[in-house]
Amino acid sequence: VPDLARILTDALRTALAEAGREYERVFDDENGRLGRSASWQGIEPAQRDDILGRLHITKETVGETGTQQEVYDALERSSLEDWRTRTAALPQMFADARSEADKLLEPETRHVRLTSDTLRTEDEVRAWAHEAERELLGQLKLGPVVVN
Repeated sequence: VPDLARILTDALRTALAEAGREYERVFDDENGRLGRSASWQGIEPAQRDDILGRLHITKETVGETGTQQEVYDALERSSLEDWRTRTAALPQMFADARSEADKLLEPETRHVRLTSDTLRTEDEVRAWAHEAERELLGQLKLGPVVVN
């Protein structure tokens, strides 16, 4: 039994480490994208902190996983599925932060999410681009547009 427990602990430790690395990679990518946006750069640091706090955007860590008990405790705090869910949510959370910064600078800013599709031919690309242009021009009549 001790050998099986060690094998299971090692496998869980590895899975937690991978989940933590993926979360950190996505967090850093999204945070960098947000940091480069003109609206984020245009607001005060206190406003940035307020937005991040209200949206609960913080960099999480797996924590210590050196011992069997630490692995168990880390999984009690956040399961592997919780890490996948948190990681998947990061792009939207950072998009929401950008949206709030946009609205602080230009309250009339509209965020437009274009349709996503699989395009296989040049005609399909042209048709999608035409529809996207039509949507954006229509929204632009109502104020500045940010494409999501």
